[in-house]
Amino acid sequence: FNEALMELGETVCLPVLPQCERCPVSMTCQAYAMLESPGSIPVRSPRRRKPHLRAAVLVVQSAGRFLIQRRGPGGMLAGLYEFPGGKIERGESPEAAARRELEEETGLRVPGRIEPIGIVHHSYSHFSVDLHVYRARLPRIRRVRTDHDRRWASRAQIQRLPLPRATEKILHLLRR
Repeated sequence: FNEALMELGETVCLPVLPQCERCPVSMTCQAYAMLESPGSIPVRSPRRRKPHLRAAVLVVQSAGRFLIQRRGPGGMLAGLYEFPGGKIERGESPEAAARRELEEETGLRVPGRIEPIGIVHHSYSHFSVDLHVYRARLPRIRRVRTDHDRRWASRAQIQRLPLPRATEKILHLLRR
């Protein structure tokens, strides 16, 4: 029975120009009964564009180590490690957002200049994002908040951690 229905769909009930007059089930077909013009079956809804976000990331380096943190349980990318960062607020520059996010997440303030590294484009299933990546170099490792799993790690240690694809792209950008 299922094969017969599938074959009917392939040969008679076509997405473009359905042949309802040849269909053996047209008398009981709800779509045929509801529409005056079978040519308008099916009506495809317009595709929605993915939202596009802007975020800033601050890669903090000190003594050959990078500050990395683990995302909390639950939610998107739960348990994966990433560099501190977050959404750029309306009217905020990417650099200001990178500094703000670092301080909010870690309690760490970076004095002086931070170096723009580049922009990483990444697409998720339901949105896309431009990550404005900055780097700050500190003369010595500083203590950070411990409410999340945060640590100073070498590049080799980071590459052994579970990372989202966007963080891998940032690491690649840092190699240049």
